[in-house]
Amino acid sequence: MTAEFAVVLPTAILILVLGIQVLAIQTSRMSMVSLAAEGARAIARGEDQSLVSELLNEQSRGLLSRIEYMDLSVCLELKKNSKVAGVFEIPIAERACARKSGL
Repeated sequence: MTAEFAVVLPTAILILVLGIQVLAIQTSRMSMVSLAAEGARAIARGEDQSLVSELLNEQSRGLLSRIEYMDLSVCLELKKNSKVAGVFEIPIAERACARKSGL
């Protein structure tokens, strides 16, 4: 019975660690959705891009941003790499658009 326990325990711990990492990635994604929407609205209102960049850096480190101007809207795409269990990275990207009036 001890040999079975020695195999099951590390497997259970691995599954638990991976589950926690997935929850952390989802939490990060939700904050990126909010940041992208807030940044897109700010740029659409005509606020300075350096101010928006400072806001993004203040909220989350390691974000890459790209702004896309369209006819009636402005889109902001945020990208970030998240590590899973310190072994490999998963790229996360979120995009939000706002009308040029800023609403």
